[in-house]
Amino acid sequence: MKTAESEKIRHAYTNLFNTPDGQIVLNDLKEELTADTLIAANGIIDPYASIAAAGYHKAYLYILSQKEAEDAIT
Repeated sequence: MKTAESEKIRHAYTNLFNTPDGQIVLNDLKEELTADTLIAANGIIDPYASIAAAGYHKAYLYILSQKEAEDAIT
């Protein structure tokens, strides 16, 4: 069962990203945070950059999941 606090957080994400400015920010985050997770430099995969890219992507997916969970409820 979801706690009241997690429901408040999901609702806040939805309120934020359902505004025109929020859509612009969400689209920008999508462009910036969903790049390839394996980053290569000079043909060699950079493990540190790849880990960072995976973290960025996970952050974007978390934001999206909070917004979509609230959208599914309402």
